Amino acid sequence: MNIMSRRAGPSARTLARIAVLAMVAVAAVAVGPASPAAAAISPVGLTQESRNFFAAPGQTVVEGTVTCSAGTKVVAAAAGGVILDTLRPAGNFTLVNATGRITAPGDALTVTATCAPVGRLGVVTSLTKEFPSNGSAFRHDFLQCPAGFYAYGGGGHYVNSLHGTSANGRNMVANAPSADGTKWTFAGTDSVLTDSMVITVQCAQMASPRRDHIVQVGVATVPGNFVGDFANCPAGWTAVSGGVYLSNLNGSEAPGRTIWSIPATRAGGISSWYASGQANSAVNTKTNTLAQCIV
Repeated sequence: MNIMSRRAGPSARTLARIAVLAMVAVAAVAVGPASPAAAAISPVGLTQESRNFFAAPGQTVVEGTVTCSAGTKVVAAAAGGVILDTLRPAGNFTLVNATGRITAPGDALTVTATCAPVGRLGVVTSLTKEFPSNGSAFRHDFLQCPAGFYAYGGGGHYVNSLHGTSANGRNMVANAPSADGTKWTFAGTDSVLTDSMVITVQCAQMASPRRDHIVQVGVATVPGNFVGDFANCPAGWTAVSGGVYLSNLNGSEAPGRTIWSIPATRAGGISSWYASGQANSAVNTKTNTLAQCIV
């Protein structure tokens, strides 16, 4: 499997692994300045739980779940290292669950939860909605937060006709806040047309003046390679959440595959988000990394 950063080169796979290692290193470390506005999420006291999961012998499918510590809730769901199929918060926002498929023996699915103390979440709400198939195996949609709220810590998966979790989802290509920060987008493939896609989003009340900001970077598709980059928050800001979005020229979701969507620590604390993917078509497509930054 070839993985390339924006500056293509032999160190690209190492870059992605460094991002994961740096991310895990900030677990249980307080991040950012104290927040004077109770209405918004505070970046203080964020912790991370991360674990590697391996496929059973002879299998390619792998699944993993990590749990936030008592008194904290998920503010970001992240994963990588394998072809990602689904990624979401679960268990009343105390867990992160991810599914994917390995491409080589020994590949690990890294699942990470960024967790915040409940007392520092401010005014938040959440939305979950099922989206039935429109007749296409490729599924894509979004959930809009209420006016005056920004999106964070969302995700998506699939359910069967009885509303139980479906294992048919494949090739997640979008799982991210929107460019304006107020929606959560999810896209992937489920060829069982009786299955429905489920999107979950958490929404935090905006401070006044606003202290939330989306940073987005895009890397053009390179045939036969995964490409990715870091979305870096402004100095002093924290990447409370983020995600990946493969796009066409018109901004719509592009079919393909993703392999990373994780927080990173490029400037101390949780200051960035890293994503890597590969669109099926290399014509006017790109991998977008988005970071939901707060201060």
